[in-house]
Amino acid sequence: MATVSVPVLGEREAGGVIGWYAELLLFEHSELLNKAAYRLSRMPGDRTWVVDSDFEPSGQPGRLQTFGSGRLGRKRTLLPPFVAELDRLIAQGPGGAT
Repeated sequence: MATVSVPVLGEREAGGVIGWYAELLLFEHSELLNKAAYRLSRMPGDRTWVVDSDFEPSGQPGRLQTFGSGRLGRKRTLLPPFVAELDRLIAQGPGGAT
């Protein structure tokens, strides 16, 4: 079992293009240990959220790219349940990411 937290969710600009940015933290429920952390983007034209950066439990980056750069080249995307939840939080508007 895992717990997911989205401490940051909002619009950002990169190279004159405005897209969505999110930080997603994944905790192992049994020990409440940080399992992983992700920086995500969803730029205009993207069908889903793209993983720009990910971090291991040690805090070391497994993949480190700047906002919006994950849509270039090989993409890593989120599983549909996570996509649906981020989209729901955006639809709630400000303060919905708690």
